[in-house]
Amino acid sequence: MKKINVLMIATFSIALSIFTSCDSAETVEPISGTLSEYSDVKLVFSTLSLTEANMLNIDDGTTLNAEGNVADMDIAYCWEDNAVHSIVAPNSAWLASLWEKNGINYDVSNKNATKLGKVELNFENITVEDIANISVNAGTDVKNLNNGDVVAFETVDGVKGFLEINIKKVTTSLYINVKYLKPSLK
Repeated sequence: MKKINVLMIATFSIALSIFTSCDSAETVEPISGTLSEYSDVKLVFSTLSLTEANMLNIDDGTTLNAEGNVADMDIAYCWEDNAVHSIVAPNSAWLASLWEKNGINYDVSNKNATKLGKVELNFENITVEDIANISVNAGTDVKNLNNGDVVAFETVDGVKGFLEINIKKVTTSLYINVKYLKPSLK
């Protein structure tokens, strides 16, 4: 897995006004971040066990299986019969139901609620501005993904970005490429 950090050229200006009893306002400094990307992260799913690495931490690209400490995981991969590839939030009730069919308990109550939505963009041409302007109002499940599809995401920590789906063969695994912007206060 190759990870590249590029200094962000643009900054976001978010002015937050906090009003006190004297009606005075305090402004918070603009938020800026770093554009990062990595590629060929392999995610594997099995409905028969929680031991496959189907969870991804966006910030550092680590993968983990659902038996591990998945509180920091942002994205989960599911595969259902008939090659239905899906990207879901770790707190997805649908994800839990896939395991439940085989008697496996997966508690979603303490998992991240990453917002996800399929978009029509060319992944290679995604810019800092594209990422900065993401507004993901969709839910936590994006189903029926195909090779080359792009999924927008926003984590509970405010990290925004895009995933590109790379299906190398019909199987219970896929590879993803990731471009994201991690905000940091200046």
